[in-house]
Formats: sequence, structure tokens, C-alpha cells
Amino acid sequence: MIKNLFSINNRINERRVKYTFVVSDIVFICLSHLILLQLFPDLPLHILNKHLPVLSKGFAIPLFFLTSTFYWVYNFYLFGAYTQSDKRSGLSIIWPSFLSVFSGSTLLLLLLIKTVPYYVSYFQFILFIKYLSLLGGLIIISRVIWIQLFQKQKRNGNISYNTILIGNNERALDIIKDFLGFKYNLGFKFIGYVSPNNEENPQINNYCKHLGNIDKLSSIINKNEIDEAVVCLDPRNHEGIYSVITLLKQSGITIRLNPDINLIIEGAVKTNTLETLPFVTITPFKMPVWQGVIKRVFDFSIALLGLLFCAPIFLILALLIKQGSKGPIFYAQKRIGKNGKVFTIYKFRSMYINAEESGPSLAKEDDVRITKLGRYMRKWRIDELPQFINIILGDMSLVGPRPERQFYIDQITEKAPHYAHILTVKPGITSWGMVKFGYAQSVDEMIERLQFDLLYLENQTLLVDFKIILFNVNST
Repeated sequence: MIKNLFSINNRINERRVKYTFVVSDIVFICLSHLILLQLFPDLPLHILNKHLPVLSKGFAIPLFFLTSTFYWVYNFYLFGAYTQSDKRSGLSIIWPSFLSVFSGSTLLLLLLIKTVPYYVSYFQFILFIKYLSLLGGLIIISRVIWIQLFQKQKRNGNISYNTILIGNNERALDIIKDFLGFKYNLGFKFIGYVSPNNEENPQINNYCKHLGNIDKLSSIINKNEIDEAVVCLDPRNHEGIYSVITLLKQSGITIRLNPDINLIIEGAVKTNTLETLPFVTITPFKMPVWQGVIKRVFDFSIALLGLLFCAPIFLILALLIKQGSKGPIFYAQKRIGKNGKVFTIYKFRSMYINAEESGPSLAKEDDVRITKLGRYMRKWRIDELPQFINIILGDMSLVGPRPERQFYIDQITEKAPHYAHILTVKPGITSWGMVKFGYAQSVDEMIERLQFDLLYLENQTLLVDFKIILFNVNST
């Protein structure tokens, strides 16, 4: 029964683990508020009746439970409590849980006081301490219990991740022996192994079957519903390891990379698992939820204000564009966004009409296709301003790798398959690549700029976004 809360057909399901945490949190949020009502029976009436319409005053307690439950579940969501719940340990969840409860309780206290400067009465202080201790204690204890139940199901072999081994060398053999020979199950069900040269290893065949070679890796992952991959190729084969990791990242699965001794000495290997050999663990990159929410709110707000304040400039530019050359004011073009989604990007037209009659072509510094006004717009990037519309529609962000056409993506990926990483985030009006490199005039320059955008993906935070925006403002 318990294992069905965490898995589907004994395969660990992150969504089910997340929903178990959410339902558990709702139950204990309600329980803590029931206890709170026993201590302070007039609390919801005191807080809500001042703000409720007359007809709703009789529903103060139900509304108190409804609003408080929604508030706390959203608070926990922002603090990442429901992100990769299946990857957490009991100890790793205590501090983030306390921090989220403390910050949420402090905000409620400030709303309750409603005076500046804030003066906390004895009653309010006692209420804060009891509320923090009660809610925080119940939530933390319940989460630790659920995680322990989850870990127990893993150790007993009742639930597991579908895992593949990539490699057929002696190191691969040692690793699978290490995993499967441990005294209890570590939560990995080895579906089979993939070899770089399609050669089988009879000794590894004793532990799992041969699934094919690396060329068929994508289809093997999809067919077998793989959750994790343990990569143990020859450490000297840097190019092979890099291409495999690139492909695995596109699949969105967890990657465990067997490192060479240099990485261990340099301190690059971080592990929470003491039972097995050390690994470099690569999980699908995600900006913290609360930062992602702030980023979206900031993007939307700036884009909306930008459209409002730039309306007079838009009108002047529209007249100048019409007067300067024949053709539409705006230029619309299909671009590739997050997860390969096709969207229409909007710009002020900076070229003469039919500029690409002979096919797609990147603009160059002395391009005769660019109008006189277009040169000034492109220099100051004014032609990009209509992309505020794309931000409001949710297709773009203020900061993110520049979106490209499929025509050029096909050429880039032939030379640099790791370009696929770029498609894991929303494209932007500006980017680290634009700051450090600028416009690309060829596919090779696009690939050169790519290194900066990949660096952005590995360091994506609100602080980095603000630095990129400030650099753009200072450079204009």
C-alpha cells in the first residue's frame, strides 16, 4: 500500500511523491490550525471579520482554514519543498522546512501588526512563537517520517529507479557489482547496459542484459522509461563522455558520472551517498522556484511598463519606418523557444522588404539589405523593443539565450550538439552571450557565442540576470 504512494508498477514516480507531500502538508496545516483554535478560539474572528463583507462574517472559520492552507502550500512550493522530493534525505529537508515556516510566520506577524514602525505586543509575540513551533514542528516531523518511509521502501527493493549502465569496461563491471552487491537495495533497478562499440561484456551480462550501442541511446531511454544513467566510459575519452552527457541532458534524466582521480583530488566530486563509489551527479538544472516566480513577475512588469512608456517612441518609429522604405512596420519571424516550441518573434523592420529572397542569411556589419534607419535601430537595439509582446505572451524573458531559426539550429547542432541545452530555458531579449560577444554574423560565431550562453545556464540566478541587464543599460 505504502509503495503505491511513491511508485507506478514499482517504478519511483516523482509526481506521486510530490502529491504525497502536498496532501500530507495540507492535513498537518489543518491539524495545526485546529490546535491553534483551541488555544485562541477567537483568532479567525479577530483577524478576518474586520475585512470580510457582512454576509461573509459567518464563514470566518472556513475561510480562515481555506486561505491559510492555500498560503502555506504556496509558500512551501516557492521554497522548493515539492521539487525533487524523491531525491531528498531526512536531514536535508529540516533546515529548508524551518526556513520556509519561519519566513511565512514572520510575514503573517507583520500583516497582523499593520503598524510602522512595528511594535510587537506580548500577545502577538506568544502567538508567533506558538504558531511557529506548532506548524513548523508538525510539518518537519511529518516530512521526515514520509521520507523515511520512502527510503525504507527503496532499501527493501519495493520501489526503484529504472537505470542503465553506459560502458562495458572493467570499471563498469566494478560499479554494477558495487551497486548490486550492497547489503540493501539502493533504489536502482538496472535495466541493462549500453556499450560504446556494440561489444558485449560476458561478465556484465551476468548482472544485466546488453541493450545496444550508444548510437541507439535515445530510443533505449524512451523504450525502457529510464530515470537514471550511470556513465562509466573511459575517462580519457572526453569527447565521447561529453556527447553522451549532452544526449542524456536532453532526455531530462539524472546522470551519475564516474569521475577520474583528478576530479576527486580537485574536490569537484560531491556526494551524499556513502555506500557506493563516488559519483558526479548531474540533475536537470532548475532555477529555484521562488526565483523563477520573481523572474516571471519582473519580466511581465518591465515588459508591460516598457510598452506603455515606449508607446510614443513606437509611434515615431512607425512613421519613420514607413517614410524611409516600403513595407510593414513590424517584422514577424518564426523562432525556436523553450523545449523546441515554435513562436513568432516581433521586431521593428530594419531591412528592405524581400531581403531574404534567396534564402535565410545573417545580417553583416555593412549589409546593403539594412535600411538607413535600421542601422541606427540595430546599433541601439531599438528594433528589439516589440519583443516586450513576446515576454507578455510568455514566449521570452528579458534575459536568456537569443532564439534562433530552425534553419540555423540545424547547422549549429551538426557542429555543436550541446546547443540543445539552450532549449531548456526561455530565450531572451539579451543574454550573457550578447553581453560578451554581441551579434553573430555566421554559424561559427553563433557556436563561439554559445559558450557564454551555456555558462549562463550553469549560473542562472536573479543576481546574474540583474547584472546582465545593468551591463546592457550602462553600455547603451
